[in-house]
Amino acid sequence: MKYTKKIWASVIGCMLLSILIVTGCGPKMRPPHDTISNAEMAIARAREVNAIVYAPLDLKFAEEKIAKAKQAMSTENYETAYRLAEDSLLDAQVAEAKSKAIKSQELSQKMEENINSLRQEIERTP
Repeated sequence: MKYTKKIWASVIGCMLLSILIVTGCGPKMRPPHDTISNAEMAIARAREVNAIVYAPLDLKFAEEKIAKAKQAMSTENYETAYRLAEDSLLDAQVAEAKSKAIKSQELSQKMEENINSLRQEIERTP
């Protein structure tokens, strides 16, 4: 009987120790400074290609998420900060890509118009 109690006490002690090690001493997430920095740079690039005009909603989402990520950083909620910074980065990249695509499309239309104008001039000249 004494031997069984000692075994159970050892098992329970090992289980408690394991739980403490896993929950208390496990690797903690590091602050996502790089991810936030990358998102901020992506937002800046999106602004440079005029995303405020061509993709305002995506740019707005990116800016809101990076602000929330910084707020989560201040409360040391690094997992949430990381997730929001990643989302912000993606939104900023979408805004940049949309802006570039729309600008390219506008440039293509202008070139098409110029080509058509040149064709008309060539047809008019004898």
